[in-house]
Amino acid sequence: MPNLNHTISLIFLIFMTCSGLGAQVMISQQGLEAPQEKDPVLRADGQVLFFTRPNFENNKGTDNAADIWITNRNADGSWGRALNPGSPINSFAHDRALAISPDGNRLAVLRTGAVSYIDLLETSGRNWRVLDTWTLPDDVAPRYDLTFDPNGQQLIYSAYDQGNLNLFRREALPNGLWASPEAIKELNGPGNETGPNLAADGRTLYFQRDGNRWFNQTSPGGQPRPVAIPGSVTQFSPALNGRQIIAVVKVGSAGDHLQLLSAEAADLPPAGEVVLGQLHAPPPLGEDLSRITLNTGESLSVRPDILQRYAVFLRTDESLVGAAAGGQTSTGELATTQGVRSPASDRSRIEAGIARRQRELDRLDRDRRKFDLVAPKTEDPELAALRSQYREVSGDTLPPATTAKGTDTRYAAELSELERMKAKFRRQQNEKLEQRNRGSHNWSAKGTTPQPATAAPEVPSIGDSYRPIDPAGVAAARERAYQDSLRLAAEIRAGLQRDKSPRVYERDTWENEVRQGLPRKEPLSPAEVTRLDADYQRKLSELEALRAELHRLDGTTPTNTQPAVSAPPTGQRWSAKGDPYNRTATPQSYGQPSAGTTSQRTAPNQYSAAASGSYNSGAATTKPGGAPMPAGISFIPNTAYPDSRGYTGLDQLMGLIQQSTSVLEIRVHTPLDLDPRAAQLLSEERATTIRNFLNSKGIPAANYKVIGFGNNITGQQGERVEVVR
Repeated sequence: MPNLNHTISLIFLIFMTCSGLGAQVMISQQGLEAPQEKDPVLRADGQVLFFTRPNFENNKGTDNAADIWITNRNADGSWGRALNPGSPINSFAHDRALAISPDGNRLAVLRTGAVSYIDLLETSGRNWRVLDTWTLPDDVAPRYDLTFDPNGQQLIYSAYDQGNLNLFRREALPNGLWASPEAIKELNGPGNETGPNLAADGRTLYFQRDGNRWFNQTSPGGQPRPVAIPGSVTQFSPALNGRQIIAVVKVGSAGDHLQLLSAEAADLPPAGEVVLGQLHAPPPLGEDLSRITLNTGESLSVRPDILQRYAVFLRTDESLVGAAAGGQTSTGELATTQGVRSPASDRSRIEAGIARRQRELDRLDRDRRKFDLVAPKTEDPELAALRSQYREVSGDTLPPATTAKGTDTRYAAELSELERMKAKFRRQQNEKLEQRNRGSHNWSAKGTTPQPATAAPEVPSIGDSYRPIDPAGVAAARERAYQDSLRLAAEIRAGLQRDKSPRVYERDTWENEVRQGLPRKEPLSPAEVTRLDADYQRKLSELEALRAELHRLDGTTPTNTQPAVSAPPTGQRWSAKGDPYNRTATPQSYGQPSAGTTSQRTAPNQYSAAASGSYNSGAATTKPGGAPMPAGISFIPNTAYPDSRGYTGLDQLMGLIQQSTSVLEIRVHTPLDLDPRAAQLLSEERATTIRNFLNSKGIPAANYKVIGFGNNITGQQGERVEVVR
């Protein structure tokens, strides 16, 4: 195995020499056995390197999502062991370091996943925190690469424009917003521009054209110039303290690895130093950035910290306008950090505080004026009416200047009258509100014992002292509230709602009769009797026609095509003609028995037929197709609405029809104690309910028949729904 490693290393060195990259050093201590590495970001002082390890088992999150790793440079120039900084630099998404600020205190991180966004982090000692977050715009595709300026908060990316990939710039606004995209015209050429990369000075931009040549732009707006970095290098981060770059080099089957390569000074960012400064006033209201001016006429965007401090990278012969530079520039050596002292730091801090508070006062003043315009203050109409009435009586709302006893007494009396009128008005409004909340009809008020009228509560005058609260009354109110809460909790647990309908003793007699389905007490007119007889006979004829059709479909011949004679129950008999109060008249027959069939009464409300096919109220109706089966469908009394058990029976009936190989007949029977006409209509309405339910479930109407039989053959079995095959 050692011989194999040496062989791979030798091949790698030969490859690097032939590719023209010059001297190179592996960053990882593991050499070619290290995991794949890419996306290098080198701090301005060259001592810390951020990079990404994709698909590595020691990454944070699921599916070995890419994480950012950090390695420090030793005193001898070698690189130490790579460490995973964890959260908040890394998340459960794919993380990648985009760029770092000149002072190394801010880091821009790209998160890619279901939603891609950029986090701007700031360090405080050993800890990091997220300053701001921006969701990636729709026109930005991370596969074409992008970079972010942590100091000026600018996003530079590659996107398609008229068939070619060009470079664009977007300003990052507060609250996660973006400005409109702006094409970088001086960098876009006839080919494809990809791989934008911002150096640690925040001012030098590198990009690749057509995937084979690198260019750089030292200042925004300047023309690009080619650099001698081979096109085989897909990513790199230039150093500001030496002639080196950290590049991503693909080494055969070992994958991408980070290499420290030598480079020409002309291809690296111009030499300079990191300068710290402090703003005299914070950024404008609603913005995060301020602009500082250099002696060369160029201006830089900076985002200060909470103390209005910032850091920029100044090049040789550059200085801040109005600030004296402290220290000396070390060209070509390690980037140094020099402080710029303002003429009077305490005075500047005080002026900045005054400016900030003045902006807050201006904002409050604008809000106050806006409120006055949008929602002007209006006087209480009730109080204005009372004051007008008092002004008509007394002529003035202010107490008279005299101190005469009579005047004081009159003024006190008028004030007491004013307070009394106000209390009366409020009491009337509360009563109206309570009546409106109770509704137009209060059933609970019926049958209650009237309470004796109580005198109106005495309104205390101005001179009355405060009356303490009655402890007994407070305790009683609390007990009532406790009992109400228990009752409400019990109703909620039971899934019920309090029945607000009136009790039986609270309703009138006619209401109870309607609810119980009692027969009407008024006599029927002959015309109404004739109409009801004709309608009832028509219904019977339709029923017989349906039965005949059913027998024709089944291929059977019924032995009896007419129902047995049935008489209405005692107390519900009616006569088609004659005296409606004639209780001794012979009860009218509904339907005529077939020839050769005789029926005789064997028991009260029970009839038996001589023929084998006649109806018998004491047993279930049978037909050649099979014996009737109970369907288990029940309804709310005297209605065609199924109850909770009825819907379960409807579901079972639907399954029975789907499994049946023949047409099923569904028979609906109603109670025997109902009037025959009312019973027939009720059975037909229930049949319609069953038919509508089956139609809504998609059951073909040719697979079943629903017939309402009324109470003609109800018998002792009572109301029910039967199924006959």
